[in-house]
Amino acid sequence: MAGLSSITNIVVLMFENRSFDNIFGNLYLNGSTVNGYSFEGVTAGTEPNDSKPWTDVQPVLWNDEMVTTPNPDPGEIFQDVNMQLFGSTQDGPPWPSASSLGTPPMNAFVNNYTLQSDPNGPLSSEVPRKRSWGPPGYAGAGTDAVGSDIMHCFNYGTLPVSTLLATQYAVSDQWFASVPTQTYPNRMYAHCATTWSRDLVHHYKEYYDDWDMVLLHSVTNSIFQELDAQGAAGNLRNATAPYWKVYYPRKAGSFSISEALLHYVSGSSQVVDISELAADALAGTLPLYSFIEPPYGMPNPHISKIPIDSSYHPPYDVLQGEQFLQQVYLTLFDPSNNPNWETTLLIVTFDEHGGTYDHVPPPPAPLPNAAAYRLDGKDVPANPSAPPFDRYGVRVPFFVVSRFARRNYVSHVVADHTSITRFIENRFDLGAMTKRDANAWPLLDLFDFEHPPFDDPPTEEVLAEPSPAG
Repeated sequence: MAGLSSITNIVVLMFENRSFDNIFGNLYLNGSTVNGYSFEGVTAGTEPNDSKPWTDVQPVLWNDEMVTTPNPDPGEIFQDVNMQLFGSTQDGPPWPSASSLGTPPMNAFVNNYTLQSDPNGPLSSEVPRKRSWGPPGYAGAGTDAVGSDIMHCFNYGTLPVSTLLATQYAVSDQWFASVPTQTYPNRMYAHCATTWSRDLVHHYKEYYDDWDMVLLHSVTNSIFQELDAQGAAGNLRNATAPYWKVYYPRKAGSFSISEALLHYVSGSSQVVDISELAADALAGTLPLYSFIEPPYGMPNPHISKIPIDSSYHPPYDVLQGEQFLQQVYLTLFDPSNNPNWETTLLIVTFDEHGGTYDHVPPPPAPLPNAAAYRLDGKDVPANPSAPPFDRYGVRVPFFVVSRFARRNYVSHVVADHTSITRFIENRFDLGAMTKRDANAWPLLDLFDFEHPPFDDPPTEEVLAEPSPAG
């Protein structure tokens, strides 16, 4: 596709469990005109005493409670998300379709948060939950969780790295998780444009049983296989193997969800430690497609009672996520670190909202097709007792960083994680894997290939260094 050849390396960094309103609801003034369109943010107050969105009174001062809100972790399984959206869990079967349910009122986030069991699990009457994670001496440890904490939205400037990058480059305010549930199904969509697999064929567990999914090593086709197949056929022009890599903090004791989910990825030599990202960038040998996973649960020198988790996952310290994002950005866009920065694209998003508040109702979504997974040459039929894959999940943050990204641009096209897959397919002339990615928005309005908006990337001095929490 014309213009896309300007991008030689696509890098996706997928964080965890934050809604658009939670991270970017105050990115621009709600209702302000950005590129002729009213920005879909929140009108937030400053007092966490009711069920309205609220922000930090002092936007640039970090404190222990701010960086761990909401604490403890909200509900994120299928029943929780449907309760947050519609006010009821909608257990089944039979499962109602998106069209029969109508527009979600988005009015039960507080109620759902206060009905969680502790530790996180099915809905429970054992309330209230307790704040369990915090720095040494944290006064809130052991106190009752406050329902309105789920309505917290970070104020402009409290997340200095993500704020600067999202406003300087191109952001979407209509990016939704692929399905209304938790991490692993949504990451399957990012890789495969479906969750169909050998053992969970269109089954309810695809929506809310993460651990069954992570043990599958699913044989579902993925973007990784598609790239390798096209490369082996000689169809990836001017490219050499490996065509893809998954980078994650292996040496620091973390793990790769991508490797856990997909049989094709599991045990591959192309699943490597995050340190290789800097080495590959400096050597000019980044693969065509890179997928980055942040650290999940490592020892934290700042908050000793909980592990480092740089994924933004509640209630871990979001400051760690900001610092990880800055590290990845400088690795890819400091010219002294990456001689090919001008043709590198960084896509940053979150896999799901993780129970945090967002006010925009997820719209209906195109269904994948049964042929998305084939067993012994035959189409695997859908399970009629399973929930339909016909609604997007809750809105999540999304932005791109590139020399070709439109400056200060906000896109308003409805999209989900399969738009990333569609973009990769278009760039490298791959076919769609399912009807979901075939119908996905291809991201093209985010770029200006004829007149690149950026001659130079922001330097380390321009990026706001997060201050230590405390």
